[in-house]
Amino acid sequence: MNKKEFIINLNKRIDAYINKSAAFNEKKTIVICDVHECSEIHNFFKNHNLRIDVLDIYVNDSNVFHQFELWGKEANYFISKRVMTDNLYVSIDNSSIPLDCIYIGPTSTGYFDLYDKRENIIENAEKIVEVMNLLEDDKSKNILMNVFVRLSVPYQFHFYYETEDFEQYFCDQFEYEEDEIFLDAGVCNGINMFEFANKVSWKYKKIIGFEADESNFQISSKNVSDLENVQMMKKALYDYDGKISFLSTEKSSKYTNARVGEDGNTIVECKKGDSLKEALTFIKMDIEGSEKNALEGLKETIKKMNPKLAVCIYHFQADFWEVPLKIKSINPNYHFIIRNHQKLDNLTETVVYAWK
Repeated sequence: MNKKEFIINLNKRIDAYINKSAAFNEKKTIVICDVHECSEIHNFFKNHNLRIDVLDIYVNDSNVFHQFELWGKEANYFISKRVMTDNLYVSIDNSSIPLDCIYIGPTSTGYFDLYDKRENIIENAEKIVEVMNLLEDDKSKNILMNVFVRLSVPYQFHFYYETEDFEQYFCDQFEYEEDEIFLDAGVCNGINMFEFANKVSWKYKKIIGFEADESNFQISSKNVSDLENVQMMKKALYDYDGKISFLSTEKSSKYTNARVGEDGNTIVECKKGDSLKEALTFIKMDIEGSEKNALEGLKETIKKMNPKLAVCIYHFQADFWEVPLKIKSINPNYHFIIRNHQKLDNLTETVVYAWK
């Protein structure tokens, strides 16, 4: 793929997205949302010249299926992302309602500049094409194209989605061995440590967890206390050893999670991965936009040890191309794929997987 081909393909997909969304009002519009966001939803629809025929306040998943029973395929269903649950995603996938009739949004929760700098996509088309040409499979390329469609249009309805084919962070192309040393950057509640342990049949050498947020650190430390050979660090993974400004969970909002940032309300310790003595075999990162810095701090490890990498790329718009290119600049021998793990949403929880 070259720059011209990318732009032509992008524009075709954008046109298809807009045409589909323009047809939203050709059927009855059923909106299911949280009681506290009715005004926000009404304004969103009004601002985009969209009609609401039925507004149903979400109580539990039965609301959704009651509306399905009433209207079937004769309606379009707009379900607020705020009320979506994993079980509801699965139930919708298994229902008889075509996915073309299901819309999820608006995505009010999000990250700093995803929708603020749409012109950056064209301005960085050459870098994006470079990433496209790194990817191992057509599915990855399609996922990335769909991301840029979502980032290029003025509204955020669900349209394209590639179903996931493996559990988040645990790529099918990875080779899992005994005596692995797993670095979990952004531990949150600790669930990924258990998923890793299961993946290697509990025959691992060590797990190292980085979690700078006090609340998350306390929760995850308690949750993983029964796991063997776990070292928890109340630090941010970054590109130097020292201290850094950090926004804690108690001060974060629906627009951002706990993260490193100049607008932080506290100071935490940070550490670069190359300062660790362990020979890491697998590195997972979900650290709210600090991924490029953390990769910089792991340059020597990635060059010498070739660890498996599962790195989130959705926190900043440019991360979709800059993170894969950062990995490639450190170790040009890696293979790459991209997957999205947010079910009907094809933007958040997008991860690049890299391995030698």
